[in-house]
Amino acid sequence: MNAILRTALAAASVTALLPAASAAPIGVRFQDWNFEGDALRFSVRHGGSSATVQAGEFRGLVDPMAGAPRDDTFSFTSFCIELAQQVDFGRWYDTYAVQAPAFGASQASLLDRLYTNALGSARSGGAVGSAAFQLVVWEVAGGDAHLNLNGGNGFKVESTGSLRGDRQAAFELASGWITQLNRDDWRGSGVAFQRLASGTQQDQLVVGKVALPGTMALLAAAGLGVAMSRRASRGARQPDTAQG
Repeated sequence: MNAILRTALAAASVTALLPAASAAPIGVRFQDWNFEGDALRFSVRHGGSSATVQAGEFRGLVDPMAGAPRDDTFSFTSFCIELAQQVDFGRWYDTYAVQAPAFGASQASLLDRLYTNALGSARSGGAVGSAAFQLVVWEVAGGDAHLNLNGGNGFKVESTGSLRGDRQAAFELASGWITQLNRDDWRGSGVAFQRLASGTQQDQLVVGKVALPGTMALLAAAGLGVAMSRRASRGARQPDTAQG
């Protein structure tokens, strides 16, 4: 991953305004990690394949209408929930749609409890905290009945014996949160989730309350603030090419 074009296998929660769940495409641009510095790398196994990935919370922009001009955008943060595809920083994708996440009741409950109790610590912990949170999100999304970063059929962190420094600290922090989730020590607060879904790029998990169909959804669950940048209204748009 270089400074010009960084391929990101990563993460988050969203503080944004998004359209209500709809098949209509929206524009999404991943700008950088939502913390200073670069994200930590881990060797992981998911869906029968191994890969080296970076774990951390994204920050970016959402355009409620796909295509140029980009004159009505909202900031967001997110964690990724699938590892089969990639995204690049600094590029607009017009392939996303807002959907309900395809989680079972158990997964939704685990994520609710995780976001309610650990997101604040994750964000205050910089790259280490953000990586730890992403690892747990991947583990929950993997669908194992008993959460375990070292095994299971869904998601696994490989070569844990060779982890050192910040990567070891992130793994240990994530393992501690998983212990809390497995023990049912934490309670949720009813966090609502949405999915930024794409057939060609990584799906992202965002948190929020969905408004009535055809209106804007205010993503402000669990005390998260709204970051909004609206400019002049616009007329019909023509599709544009990807911007680097």
